[in-house]
Amino acid sequence: MNNAQKKLVEKTLGVIGWVAVAVFGVIFLYALFSFFTDDWYTTKRFLSELFDPEEAAFIVWPPLVFGLCLLWVRTFIRAGGTD
Repeated sequence: MNNAQKKLVEKTLGVIGWVAVAVFGVIFLYALFSFFTDDWYTTKRFLSELFDPEEAAFIVWPPLVFGLCLLWVRTFIRAGGTD
């Protein structure tokens, strides 16, 4: 892999990783906004929806895990560079 291809892969991993982390942030901020503005939304309900696979766990956590993995791979590629 030449230098230009390596830089393209690094940039792509970085952009997709940060977008995935941002998606997690938006979902989490929306959940917090709902928690503080809706009387029906209790602490117990908030936590159960975040961590229960039947509720929202498969929507909330994958973008964060995916994004952090991509950012780690990007850093791993950068660390192996000799330029």
